[in-house]
Amino acid sequence: MCTILVTGASGFLGKHLVEELSKCKEYNVVAVVSGRRIVKFPQCVKTVACNLLKEQERETLITDIKPEIICHLAWGQDNADFRNSVCNLEWLEASISILRNFVKSGGQVFYFAGTSSEYDYNDGKAHENVKLSQMSMYGECKKSFSSIMSNYCERNGVRYIDARYFTIYGEGDPHKFGAIPETIKKLINNENVICKAPNTIRDYIYVKDAVYATSSIINSSFCGSINIGSGIPHTMKEVFTLIAKELGKEHLLGFENQDICDLILVADVSKLNNYKHKFIDFELGIKNTIDWWKREYGRTNQVF
Repeated sequence: MCTILVTGASGFLGKHLVEELSKCKEYNVVAVVSGRRIVKFPQCVKTVACNLLKEQERETLITDIKPEIICHLAWGQDNADFRNSVCNLEWLEASISILRNFVKSGGQVFYFAGTSSEYDYNDGKAHENVKLSQMSMYGECKKSFSSIMSNYCERNGVRYIDARYFTIYGEGDPHKFGAIPETIKKLINNENVICKAPNTIRDYIYVKDAVYATSSIINSSFCGSINIGSGIPHTMKEVFTLIAKELGKEHLLGFENQDICDLILVADVSKLNNYKHKFIDFELGIKNTIDWWKREYGRTNQVF
């Protein structure tokens, strides 16, 4: 069996991906968790607690497990200000260490969860070959690691995947500061919501679609950079309105700056089209997300 190690396994994408990978009989799946939140994985999955920001712990992890494949999802995103936090430098350093030790131990495939924040938001359509520009500290550090990874892996004969994820939404999202979960939370609590950038255009991908794409790419022979997004533009006005309509709370929704043309960022999914199945309809994805929040908190009028 091939051992695949997933860092950030207790995160939003990670827990869904571990469940999907565990269905493949060819994989011995090892889920790396920080221990900060409790997550139940399938019985066939081995769980290892590790603080990846500590050098000795991450070195021991790779030495003991000796994975053939790493799916490196872990990165500090616990707080709303993570994009410009100094912790991004710590994660850059840790990721380089993980990469070096992985290659040293004989690893074969390194899959890295990059981000759409590596792109210039003013370009509109984001293509993998377009020159990346400086953005937030988060985007800059992810971009730096992507460059180091590709160079180091090519020199050492290791297949690498630089997967640049656009905004993932869906059931089980622990982040309450994103536009979709924050809007759902406030409307369920009967709070007024103001959309301050209604003309901003974003690319949203349903978590189960992101997982399917990720698994398909890992199982392929692909090497290089690839966008993981829907390729479908959605204005924030459309997103907020859809959520409010689904909850029957349109009267609580307001808009500002409707005469301002705002930022555009949508994935070029030409490469991804070779791997994706038929993606779920955005309206159904939002409905599923809202239903999860309702189940999570028991009743629609409960404050959380």
